[in-house]
Amino acid sequence: MENNWSLTKLENHISIKHGYAFKGRDFKDYETYDCLLTPGNFGVGGGFKSDKFKYYEGIVPEDYILKEDDLVVTMTDLSKESDTLGFSALIPNFKNRRILHNQRTGLVEFKGESIDKTFLYFLMRSKEYRHHVVSTATGTTVKHTSPTRILSFEFRLPPKDIQTKIGNFLLMFEKRANANVELNITLEAISQVLFKSWFVDFDPVIDNALSSGKKIKDFPPALQHKAKLRSSLRNSNEYEPLSDEILALFPKEFVESDIGWIPDGWSFSSIDEVCSHIIDHRGKTPKKLGGDWAEEGVAAISAKNIKNNQIVRPDTIRYVDENLYAKWMKEPLQQKDIIMTSEAPMGEMYFLAEKADYLLSQRLYGMRADKEKTTGEYLNYWLQTSTAKADLEGRATGTTVTGIRQVELKKVAVLLPKLPVAQKFAEIAGQHLLQKERNNNQIESLEETRDYLLPNLISGKVQLEKEV
Repeated sequence: MENNWSLTKLENHISIKHGYAFKGRDFKDYETYDCLLTPGNFGVGGGFKSDKFKYYEGIVPEDYILKEDDLVVTMTDLSKESDTLGFSALIPNFKNRRILHNQRTGLVEFKGESIDKTFLYFLMRSKEYRHHVVSTATGTTVKHTSPTRILSFEFRLPPKDIQTKIGNFLLMFEKRANANVELNITLEAISQVLFKSWFVDFDPVIDNALSSGKKIKDFPPALQHKAKLRSSLRNSNEYEPLSDEILALFPKEFVESDIGWIPDGWSFSSIDEVCSHIIDHRGKTPKKLGGDWAEEGVAAISAKNIKNNQIVRPDTIRYVDENLYAKWMKEPLQQKDIIMTSEAPMGEMYFLAEKADYLLSQRLYGMRADKEKTTGEYLNYWLQTSTAKADLEGRATGTTVTGIRQVELKKVAVLLPKLPVAQKFAEIAGQHLLQKERNNNQIESLEETRDYLLPNLISGKVQLEKEV
């Protein structure tokens, strides 16, 4: 079938409209303003991301307000690898938020109805299209493409009904993966809220104190504001009391520590004291161990593969065979270990909710909580608090690239609640972390299937026999 499809160029079917040069003086940091579409909103390999918005307050030309389901492409890539250059995304529904068509991005405008939008969305993520855009790009550190270069891409165009079937079929995989992404965001938010309530705001301790008859004025001055807020909530219709089982784990008094007021019986410790293992193989290389990289085997991850509590950029992961893995990882990672980047950037983490064999390569630490003192789940969330991040940054060294040495990492302070409290948190948050990891595995499987089918469906090598 492939040879029967007509050869054409994108310029015969679409044009690409440049974005508007919104004024930098009107950029804002607050999410209440309009969202500016930038190259940072394009995922590696295509697709839309909403975690790197810039915001804008100013006059907006009507022609540069994007609509839901608009097809856009990125014209500039600031990364050295050109991971997003020329790739496509569909604008999602942001309800009452306006998405502005900013410079360095292009809006696809259709000439008639010869090409299906969803089919084109995936065509502009294919290997052949990718090669065409990157090979014609300009620039060194910052890569650029143009409408002219994109529109010169030549391909074989299936009949319209086949285009529609292909687009809808591939979109099905993407929607399922995106649903898992949204679920993971919700699960993470629930765990973060719980951690903050128990270990930052100390809500259960304040509840116990208030229930025992303590007045707001009886709290330490530094905690009176928290106590007042908690008291107001307890007297509202929104209050959901904690179970007696959970409240019994917490004290009803506070004591003063060197770092501030903490629940009675809790203490500040250090990573060195609360970890049974700190795994650090950052100086090792395959050559030093008498081996080399392999085509398959155990994944060797580095700092660039850890971001936002996930394993990312799988295309950059290298592998070692079992013999080299055994030499390198004398202490293998275990379930509930924490992987943390030591630099470039420092402090990104990934929690191993399930057992997985990874080789720790460049700029990574592995940390294992001492089960007699705390839990991996608690330590994972503690290291994401502003207190822990400030401590890490204060101990980091370097100018252009900052990093933390193991001797300083060990000194980072950890608030240590009574073990039963940490265990109860682990029981709840651990379920969320485990579900997130399983969802991520499913996302990876869906994306691998989609990426395998994409070139075969677009080329006609694989055919869809029925409606999808």
